[in-house]
Formats: sequence, structure tokens, C-alpha cells
Amino acid sequence: MIILLLGLLLFVNVPSAYAAPTHYDIIATYNEREHRIYGSEKITFENTGTKPLSELYLFLYPNLYLEKDPDINQNLYQRAYPNVFNPGEMLITSVQDTDGMLLPYFPDIFKKRLLIKVQLPAPIPPQGKFQFLVHFVTIIPEKWGVFGFYKNVATLQGGWHPYLPQFADGNWNFLLSPPKSTFRIHLTLDKKLKVMGSAEPQLKSSQEGEQTFLMEAQELPFFSLSIGKKIIRKETEVEEINLVYHALERDRSYAVQVIRISKEAVSFFLEQAGPIPLLPPGQNPSTRLQMAEAYLYQDLTAAGSRILYVNNRLFKVFPTLKRFHEASVAKGIFQLLWRERLPYEETWVTEGLAHLDAEEFMRHKYGGRSSLEQWLKPFAFIPLIDQILYSKDLPLRQIYFRESVSPIINEDIQLFNHPRPEGTMIFSKLRNLLGPQTLNDAVAAYRNQLRSGQKPSFRQVLFKTSRSDLDWFFDQWLTTNPVLDFGIEEIRRNKVDGAYQTSIVIKKYGEGIEPLEIQVYEENGSEIPLVWDGRGERYEEVLITPSAVESVELDPDKNSSDLNRLNNRTPPVWKILLNEYGISYDFQTKVISYKAGLLFQRVYDVRNRYRLDFRHSDEGNAYHIEQTQTLKNNHVVTTGFSYESPKTSETNLPEEPAGYLHFGYSLNYPDIPLFAGTIQKLTRAYPKFNISLNYNQQFTGGSYYNSFLLGLDLRRVFSFSNYHEFGARFFMGQSVGKLFENSRFFLGGGEGMRGYTPLAFEGENISLVSIEYRFPIFYHTDLNVLGLAHLHTWQGALFADTGTVTDSRNVFQFSDYRSDVGIGIRFFADFFGFYPAIVRIDVAIPISSPIPGEQKPHYYLTAGQPF
Repeated sequence: MIILLLGLLLFVNVPSAYAAPTHYDIIATYNEREHRIYGSEKITFENTGTKPLSELYLFLYPNLYLEKDPDINQNLYQRAYPNVFNPGEMLITSVQDTDGMLLPYFPDIFKKRLLIKVQLPAPIPPQGKFQFLVHFVTIIPEKWGVFGFYKNVATLQGGWHPYLPQFADGNWNFLLSPPKSTFRIHLTLDKKLKVMGSAEPQLKSSQEGEQTFLMEAQELPFFSLSIGKKIIRKETEVEEINLVYHALERDRSYAVQVIRISKEAVSFFLEQAGPIPLLPPGQNPSTRLQMAEAYLYQDLTAAGSRILYVNNRLFKVFPTLKRFHEASVAKGIFQLLWRERLPYEETWVTEGLAHLDAEEFMRHKYGGRSSLEQWLKPFAFIPLIDQILYSKDLPLRQIYFRESVSPIINEDIQLFNHPRPEGTMIFSKLRNLLGPQTLNDAVAAYRNQLRSGQKPSFRQVLFKTSRSDLDWFFDQWLTTNPVLDFGIEEIRRNKVDGAYQTSIVIKKYGEGIEPLEIQVYEENGSEIPLVWDGRGERYEEVLITPSAVESVELDPDKNSSDLNRLNNRTPPVWKILLNEYGISYDFQTKVISYKAGLLFQRVYDVRNRYRLDFRHSDEGNAYHIEQTQTLKNNHVVTTGFSYESPKTSETNLPEEPAGYLHFGYSLNYPDIPLFAGTIQKLTRAYPKFNISLNYNQQFTGGSYYNSFLLGLDLRRVFSFSNYHEFGARFFMGQSVGKLFENSRFFLGGGEGMRGYTPLAFEGENISLVSIEYRFPIFYHTDLNVLGLAHLHTWQGALFADTGTVTDSRNVFQFSDYRSDVGIGIRFFADFFGFYPAIVRIDVAIPISSPIPGEQKPHYYLTAGQPF
């Protein structure tokens, strides 16, 4: 502390002749045990406006993590905070001018404690400078992502110290990225730690187990850091580019793959874009490209300031998927290189150019465009594959699909307070608006001017090439970023003079303008591409074609901001899922038994479905067809028909084939998608409250029996912290009728009382209570199972079940209740490296079973939590 104070005294008396509008002189100490930064900074600010300023503002970025967002699925927080929700925080201990006078400061109304207003003793005149001191403490959250620490790594993309928002044209703008500034940082930390920063650390002192580094940089919007221990350093050089990678020791083999793809990307960039300007005299004569292994949960790579953060599970995936991960590394490398090549250019431009280069790089490396969607479509009938193709909640989805999917929690310091679209999406919107050829011409002209040594502006080149007024476009997507919904309202078809006339009417919901691509398909196989510039609320196109229009699809490449894609195609596309299947052979009866169940749903429709089941066994055949439709306010209506053709032995009376009608109603809270049953188990997509009524009527076979069932299913899980949970379930069912299969409840099995087999107890009425305490065994194991699955967390469970089935209406005769106890393990895994699921192993023992054969352990291996 004494050293810090002495250094601060020297630091305060540094001359103030800085040319940059904002200059940060920071002295900071990183406490590895507490994961805190204790720091003091002198900020030099220049009023570039035309009016005096009487207050300044400071962003306290870590306060973004103070509270959970109640509108965000808590499973996401469990991924971001693998141990427990651990809010980060930045505290300002004092603000003073260079004479030592304390300056008053208080939170502004903008996002609670994220923005601090500092009252000045006297207004800063136009073109005047002001220096002030800020003493702060930064508490780094224990979390994954671009700002946090976990195990041996602290990742700080930026904002680890108080900083000034953007100030332009005499006004503060809190929605823009941090302004480019000059940094001079003295950082003290433990000798066992290695540090990587936006500037090369220069060792200044070393004593008593601590070391102090000096890092200096100019024209950077923020200063990035990576601090860790048990770090290996991989280094290589490609022409004048020096590649450095800090990786965890345990990931040594994966580091080799990261370096390899990085070298290939750098070589490709230099060949396509030309050399990178060298750094100013006195600095390293070569351009240093830095990468640091990090724990990321929303992306595979994240660009800091002159540092590329690389997901620590980058290549621990199914081998077929590795090329997508290579593309992510290449794109991140290109983004850093373009920033060095174009330090004056807008950020979205370098992002868009990096994406174009990454696509060309992958085409050059593998030929063609890699499409996971095309690879998986032949297997789309498998529910798991269907989920990968269409679910919006999968981690890292934007890596594998071209849909416009914004991060759920935008932590990027450049965008957290205003999440504009990524540059990739802006380029896609420009392609739709101007046409592919115009955009390609603009990019080619821009690259040619760069090669000739000019410093063009991409906006100006685009204006000149397209000859269009695009100010409205950039004002919208760089400031307001609207959310829109496009839908096909009507298609009218007429035959006129031997040709086919088709009128297509499209409606837009929401405010804003976005170019929309429209694809029209004729029956003869011809395709007609159209583009609506998005102005107005309705768009109508009249086509005269030699053959009839077969279908119309909006946004076929899924590049728009339209999140509701159910109304984007006419006629809709249907998908078929293999919901149930199985085959077996009985050597005694010599009968092959098999069953199959199919689900039919419109693509992107998770509220309605049709189901078709077939079963064949030595007992006969059974057919079932069913429709399920979700109405408003979570009301679900089901209608169905089944037909059974039983086989009877010679010793029994023959049974006639019979048909049955089924009617069902249920009310769910909260509303859940109509997934296949296996997906519901994998994703735990069960409602907390469900009440159901089912009526079944036999209408052939001579008996005309019926049955009526009432069910009440309540489930709650109380989370104390990550993977510490107490779960409870109560289920009660009542039935009336003589249809055996449709009026009986079974007590045992993996979804009921786990200490008994399913057929051990059955009756017309049921009551079942289950409780379960779940606790973490290992928070993070990082086990790679042949690229098929990545096991990251083990959870233990202690449970007990009790209940009864009876033909009596009173299901609360507790003397008749059966009970069991058990233990279990849940393995949290990412199948193929990214699909989250739970594998469950339970062992249950009945308590005082009245059936001697049941008094033994029962074992279960299944997917998902029981409730």
C-alpha cells in the first residue's frame, strides 16, 4: 500500500500536456485471492464542445452484473455462473481534483449504479482540459464470459476501471462505444500469475513475491487484460506478424490446433489484404497478435482490444464440427488484423470484412460453404437433430447457423448498453437492400483503394458505388435497432391469357425499415428472387409467370431481424419426427414385436402437432392418431382416434377389434412448447402446474365402454445456488370407467415411484409425492468423451417417493401408502460439444415392500431430471 501511495504521488504530478481527448493514468493492484482490483486513476479530459461543462460521467461496467434479469431463463445464468451467482461490482471510494479537493458524485438514473455523475467545482470551458482522480475497487465476478474469473483465469475485455462515455459535438452519448483514449497502466500482481494486455507488459519492478508491469497504448476504446496461472505460452511468427497464445497447461494439445489455424488465417489475410502497418518507433517492430484462453459461454471467440479470447472448449467437439470452430478462430483473427489495418474505420466495417474473409478462407480451405443445416437435414426426423436445427435456446447456435441470433446477455463492452447488430448482419442487410452485385462492387472498390495506399471510408465508397442515400439505414441499425415481424398476408392466383398471375401481399409488424429478401418458386423449378426495401407497412408484388407459383418464402437465408418465422412461408413446410420406435423378438412365441410413433408439425410451430402411432406384438395390433392444439392462455385441446385388433389364444374367448375416440383438455403454467417426449426429458420442458381431463369412448366392438380421467400434476424446483436444488412433485389422478388401458394408473417406474417396477401396483386412482435434494459433486470436470459429449458438471441427488394406487376414491388413506428412498447422479453434458442435456442414474430401494420380489434395488439410466 505504501508503494502504491508513493507511486500515486508521482503519478499525480505527471505533466498534463496530452493531445488525446481522454487519457487514463492508472495504478492498480490485482489481488488474486480476493479477485479484486484496487486502483487509482488520473483522467485527463478535453471539452471539445462549444459550451462549458459542469459535470462529467463515469461508467462502472462491472455493475452490469449486480442483479439477475428476471426475464432471462435461469438455466443461462447456471451456465454463466457455474458455481453460484456471484455479482461483480465497482465501488468508487473517492473522486477529487488534482489539488486534493473532493468532488461530489452520485448515481445517475441510467441503469441504476452503472452510470455515475461527477459534479465539477467549476465548468470546463470549450477546448479546456480538466484532470481529476478516481479511487476505485473492482470486484470481479466468478463467472464465464468476457468479464469474470473462473479457476485459474481472469478475463477482462474492458471496463475494469471507471471510464468516460462517448462525448461528441458537445453532448454525452451513453449508447455508443467507449471513445478511443490513451492508456498508461502500472499493474502489480503476484509473481505466479501471467498477464496479457492490449499493450505488451514491460516489467518495471519485482519484489517480495510481487511484480509490477507498465503497459502503454494509444487510440484504443478500452484496455483488455487476461490474467492467469498454470499458463503455457505458445509463440510463432508469420512474416511480420508475431503470434502469441496463452493457454491452460491442461489444454496443451488443443493449443497446437489453435496456433495452426491462426497461422493459416494470418497467411491468408496477408495474401489478400496486404501487410499490416508497423507499430510506431520505440515499440515492437512487428505487429503482435495475441490470443488468450478464456471461459466463454455465448461464443467460441470474443475480440478484446488487441486480444482474441478463445473458448477453452474450442476443439473438444465432434470432429465434423471442428471446421466451424476453425472459422470462428479465423474470423476473430481477421477482426483483430482489420482493426490494426483500419484503426480509423467504424467497428461494424471491420466486423463485416472479417466475416467475408472468414467465409472466403473456409472456401479456400475446404471448398464450398460448410453448412451444418445441410448435413443434418437427412437426419431431421430424429428429435434431437430437430432440436439442433430449430431450437432458439441452444448455446453457441450462432456458430453453426446463419440465422440472426443476438446474445441473450450482451456483455461486450462496446455494445452492452446498446446492442446494435453485428457487422456481419449489417452487411447482410445491405446485400438485400442494394443487391449482391452492388455490395460486392463496393467491397472490391474499397479493397482496391486500400491496396493503393489510400485511407477510404467504407460508407463513402458505398454511397458512391450504390448512388443511394443510406443515411437512414445507418441511423437505424447503429442507433435504434428495431425488432420487426414480416408475414405473408395473402397470395392471390389467377390465370390470364395462358399465363399465371400471382399477387403476393406481405405485411410488416413493428416500426423500422429493413430490406427483406423474398424467394418465389414456380412449379417448373424456376426461382424468382425479389427484394422489398421494407418501407411502409405493406408490400404487394404482381408476377406473370409461365407456370404456376408453387410457394413463397420470406428471408430464406434467415438474415433479417424477423424472429417469428412461422408466417414466412406459404404453403408451410411440415416436418416428421420419429417420436417412438422399438423392435424385439420373442423366441417362445416366435413373434417379432415392433412399434413406431411419428409426430407431424409445421416448421417453427411448437404449439400444434399431429401424432401417429402403430404397435404390433403377440397381443395384436394397435393404431392411434391424434391432434394437439394450443389455444390462448395455455389451454391445450387434444382429439384422437385409436383402433385395436387383439389376438387371443385358443383357450380364451376371442376379442373383437374395437375403435376408440379420445378427447383431452389441459391447462399448463407456464406455457411450454409441444416437444417430442424425449426432448421434454432432455430439456426439462415440463410445466410447473398441469391439470388435465381426458375422456375416452369405445364406439365399436359391441361393448361401448368409456372412461374419464382427471389429473393434477404440480412440480416445483427451488434453487439455493447453482446445482443446489430442492425439487418436489405432487401428482393425483382420478378415473371412472371400464376401459382398462385408459382408466388405470401405475405407481412404479422411473417417472413415478422408483423403488418399484411399473406394473407392481395399479388402480383407478393415484396419489404420488416425490421430493429430491440435488447438490453438486463436481462443478466443472471438463471431460471430453470422444467428441460425442462434453461432461462439465456432476450433481448428486437424494430422493424419496411415497404414494398409492387404489380403486377407492379416497387416495389419502396413508396406511396404504408405499414408500422408497434412493440416491442418484446427474451428469450435465453438452452432446457434440454444444447441445445441453442431462444423463441420470438412479438407484431406489422400496421400504417394507409387500411384494417379496420387489424388495431389491431398482436401477434407472435415463435422460433429464425426473421433475
